[in-house]
Amino acid sequence: MVKVIARQRTWAQFTWTSFKTVVCIMLIAYFGILALVYQQQTNMLFPAPQVRSKLPNINGLVETKLTTPDQEILPGWYIAPQGLNPTILFFHGNGDQINSFSFLAAQFSAQGFGFAAFEYRGYPGATGTISELGIMTDGLAAFDWVKNNCQCNIVLLSHSMGTGVAINVAAEREASAVALLAGYSSIADIAAARFWFLPVRFLIKNPIHSDKRISKVTEPILMMHGLADNVIPIQFGRKLFAIANEPKQFIPLQGVGHNEILSQGIIADVLTWVGK
Repeated sequence: MVKVIARQRTWAQFTWTSFKTVVCIMLIAYFGILALVYQQQTNMLFPAPQVRSKLPNINGLVETKLTTPDQEILPGWYIAPQGLNPTILFFHGNGDQINSFSFLAAQFSAQGFGFAAFEYRGYPGATGTISELGIMTDGLAAFDWVKNNCQCNIVLLSHSMGTGVAINVAAEREASAVALLAGYSSIADIAAARFWFLPVRFLIKNPIHSDKRISKVTEPILMMHGLADNVIPIQFGRKLFAIANEPKQFIPLQGVGHNEILSQGIIADVLTWVGK
């Protein structure tokens, strides 16, 4: 009987020791993931291309540069508008670069619109290190450059991460209209949903709270969002739209994913809206 009790105690001690070991391993793994995500979050949010792609050959396109208020150099494009047409100022997403959007420049300029786009700091051809404050500064500098070089109306067109930049510009400057493709309430919301098992909101360095800036936007807003968008799910676009000021329009797109929203057909819809 004594031997049985001793064996039971030994088994209980072994089981408790094993449980504590498993818990310790899980905690080490959890905090390891937490440390890795915290350390790599800037690279995850801003996966800038490492090589600058070839400049497109588009009639009337001029390659230019601007200097930001904090002395960073940003390369860009500019096509002057025809007559009284507005200029489209485009802000791209986090994994792109302006040289990937020659089709936008070609299609808008073919309709007589001007077109302008500048790279973010830290992206190919630009100086500096990227951050939320940095790209907001870059967006304002881009708007000011266009305004100083063209006495025309400016329409802000943006995609993905760039919608946060466009909203900040519209909140601080007087644009004619704002078009947001795959917009979001905040990067913090998206990250918290994706990494639900981590205390993301306490650790995120670049939360990009469009939801806190859009109340200052009084320009007409067009929001388009793909129902099949798995990068920025449409609920984050709807959340932003719900708190935006009038006049505004939201267009959900059946079967359209995150990058497909920049297809030629959808840009034609933006052209129609801009031409109103």
